[in-house]
Amino acid sequence: MKTGKRFLSLLLAVIIAVSGICAVNIAIASAADYTSASTLLSGIATTGSLTETGVKNWYRFTAPASSTEITFTHDAKSDTGAYFRVQVFTEANAAAATSPNAREDSLGTDGTKTISVNTTQGSSYYVSVEATSTNAVNLSYTVKYSAAVNQEKESNDTTASATNLTIGAATKGVCSSNTDVDYYAVTLSESLYLDVKLAHTAVPNVTSKYFIVTIFASDGTTRVESFESLGKQATSSLSDLDSVGEYGVPLAPGKYFIKVEDGGAVSGAEYQITAITTPIPDHDDEVENNNTQSTANAIRSGMPMLAALNQTKEGTKDTDDFFKFTIDTPAIVGVTLSHAVKSSSGVYYRVELLNTAGEQIDSFKSLGNDSTVAGSKKFVSVGTYYIHVYRDPSAGDIDSILTYSLNVEIAKVSGAEEEANDDFTSANAIRCGTATESTYYHASLQTAEDKDYFKFTINRGYVYVNFFSEDGGECNTVYQATIYVLSENAGLVEHYKIFDFDVTYVDGQFKSGCIGLDSGTYYIVVDHKSYDATKQGAYGVGIQYTEYNGYETELNNTAATADNFEKGENMLYINASCFDTSDNDWFKFKTEKKIKFTVNCRREYTNAEKVAGVKDPSEYKWNVEVYNAADLSKHIISSSFTSYKDMAETETLEPGTYYVRVTGVSSAFSNKNYFVFLTFEEDPGPLNIITIIINLVRTIRNLDWSAWKPFLDWLKNIDWVQSVKIWYNAIKRVIEFIKIIR
Repeated sequence: MKTGKRFLSLLLAVIIAVSGICAVNIAIASAADYTSASTLLSGIATTGSLTETGVKNWYRFTAPASSTEITFTHDAKSDTGAYFRVQVFTEANAAAATSPNAREDSLGTDGTKTISVNTTQGSSYYVSVEATSTNAVNLSYTVKYSAAVNQEKESNDTTASATNLTIGAATKGVCSSNTDVDYYAVTLSESLYLDVKLAHTAVPNVTSKYFIVTIFASDGTTRVESFESLGKQATSSLSDLDSVGEYGVPLAPGKYFIKVEDGGAVSGAEYQITAITTPIPDHDDEVENNNTQSTANAIRSGMPMLAALNQTKEGTKDTDDFFKFTIDTPAIVGVTLSHAVKSSSGVYYRVELLNTAGEQIDSFKSLGNDSTVAGSKKFVSVGTYYIHVYRDPSAGDIDSILTYSLNVEIAKVSGAEEEANDDFTSANAIRCGTATESTYYHASLQTAEDKDYFKFTINRGYVYVNFFSEDGGECNTVYQATIYVLSENAGLVEHYKIFDFDVTYVDGQFKSGCIGLDSGTYYIVVDHKSYDATKQGAYGVGIQYTEYNGYETELNNTAATADNFEKGENMLYINASCFDTSDNDWFKFKTEKKIKFTVNCRREYTNAEKVAGVKDPSEYKWNVEVYNAADLSKHIISSSFTSYKDMAETETLEPGTYYVRVTGVSSAFSNKNYFVFLTFEEDPGPLNIITIIINLVRTIRNLDWSAWKPFLDWLKNIDWVQSVKIWYNAIKRVIEFIKIIR
């Protein structure tokens, strides 16, 4: 029965509170036991009465703040004797009804009694009401609770005389004149979000400033944030600002001051001010004094560090914050800084990533109207690193506390460079991937002077050198990669430069042209193209490799180092590429017979080029020349071919050694592949009269002219004067042969 009545009372109270029909609950039956106490709703008066003396009605509430007010009301009588006793207990003391937190007797002449009690926000408390006089029996009363409203204590015109605020409890104040200011103090024992709310009687349509509220650091001069309250606004708060989150500003442990001043529109206006705190999710707090590398705070990967600049510590302004982290395996490191958005577009923060020696690895800046800014991701090796955050002195708000959140993400990687790999002797050995996939190695140029050396060993074939950016996206040319070959000459080890190319990311990727290499050991040297620490982050380098004898080997730029053609059926062939207009590709072949041969060149263009449309062939052209080894100063054949047109030139060669030279005419052909092949057949020779007669007989007997095809094809490629001589000699020899037979 008690449970049902309690539920009914609670349900009706909720309905009334939500609907706003009435601010008073209906009368409830007495609850003589605290375990069946009726629940009070904040600010809602609940009606009750007692049928006899010596019994209690019990009520329960959840403390809204660290100070709570219980308001008890009954009809005032002329009797000055005690009518009711009102007591407040913690849950632990309610059972025995002893050691109340507060106790007040309400006299007959008292219409309203207000009881203030210190409470723990969020905890349960119990109120007992007892009739101490028969005159109070069946006398109706109401009871309600609310967060206590404190009162400012004048004179609180300076930080030294500031009125202490109780978190969550409203405090009444008044700016008695245009020059009156009120200071309040609030102390945070841990890092918390702080919000400040100000309420006053709204004046419709008045848009002028009634109050200005400013939060200061412990020195009373360094500003944290401020907001205004207009005449038409019944309430305003710090969290209403666009630059502040819904919970207010995050602040480190310490003492802060809140200044309320007249906005100039009215004087003598009353207000209520409330300070509210909210826990900050998982984070670490900066510990001052961390103004140097030697006093740097440790920062954890993935755990935000809440910190602030311009806090006054030991009489000096904090203008630098240092944090450190140590890694035991190579890793990719990214630093991010977040802060409240300011109206200014000036530089507010500068951030540096430093190595153990204090040398800058990365740097970036955050503008006032930024929210979150990240630096470049950097590959770093084993060691201790530092993050330096400092205030840019050129921007505004120089006297304001600049609260920020700093985060470092450390991702450990496998396949990483090992410093110092700054020369050929200390080059890192890397493993080549397959024809379709690279095995990437993570690296980073950590200073303007840093170079990275890698080496790999292969059999003859071709490779592609691939790069990727840890940051992704597109950027200007940032690296230059150079390939060297290791060679021993007369016992002297030398490194010959083959060629170099620029690395420019598109969607975070770069792929070199196809590079043909002979069997041996090669080096890739990565250097800055133009140093900009804000754009050059960690990179990955990898090699696609295919073992293949039919591709040119670089350093074939002279006849002495020419590549041999590979032999196929009735043909010689080779694949190659020109890297720029200075790249000459030489190839050689040898014939022991007189031959008729055709040199063919072509290049297959890519789908992307097809989509883009056929370019002007005159802009995309290679030159092809054929030389006799006996005289390299004069070519036998000189022709050209383009991306979209094959070349075929035919010539008759005497036995000997010959060279084919290919050069790119336009730099547009950089890193473009092409294919050269020679088709050949033995020259039938005009004096081979026996072959002619045999073919003639076959033709007459079988009516088969196909046997003449090689000879006729050969005839088509010589001039008519020579043709007449050949036919004359052939006929003459046929006649002589017939005479001999006869």
